[in-house]
Amino acid sequence: MMKLTRGTKKRDVISIYGMPGLGKTTLTRKVYNNPYIVNYFDVKTWCAVSQAYNRKKLLAEIFNQTTRREMDEDDDIADLLLTTQIEHVAKHLQHHGDPYSLIFLTSTQSWKLLENKLSRRERCPLDLLEAGLRVAQHCKGLPLMVVLVAGFIAKMERELEVANDLSSLVLGEQSMKVIQSSYEHLEDH
Repeated sequence: MMKLTRGTKKRDVISIYGMPGLGKTTLTRKVYNNPYIVNYFDVKTWCAVSQAYNRKKLLAEIFNQTTRREMDEDDDIADLLLTTQIEHVAKHLQHHGDPYSLIFLTSTQSWKLLENKLSRRERCPLDLLEAGLRVAQHCKGLPLMVVLVAGFIAKMERELEVANDLSSLVLGEQSMKVIQSSYEHLEDH
């Protein structure tokens, strides 16, 4: 946030890169919605750009978000906060300094995130703790995987059995099954 508010007065791109599931978009969304940032910038836009984007639709989306107020003549400086999975894209677009690289969580950080997402107020039972630590370790440091697994466990009656089942499920290539089945349990909107 300091780079956005205290950085150069010229246009700047702040790039965050890393593999899927590390939390790039989550981090960016927290910065974007931070009250200090909301008050600091007169105009903000949020746009998701996929690999197969439509330039006209993207520009229309930006235009629609920026024309909610009249633009001043001083509104010629723009900062861009960008997330990407591709390191060379982040480096190419970064004007001042180096892009930020998100790293994997440690097993301990994964466990703390899992425990936090399960909102445990009391101490975790030892048998569930062991299963939870195994699950956290098998999530390979990906916050998205930890959050999805926590969502599964939180909705189940028999937490230990679920945790043990998920521990075997998140091994290796089985990880996609966890992500896929998480979509099956989403509420309709």
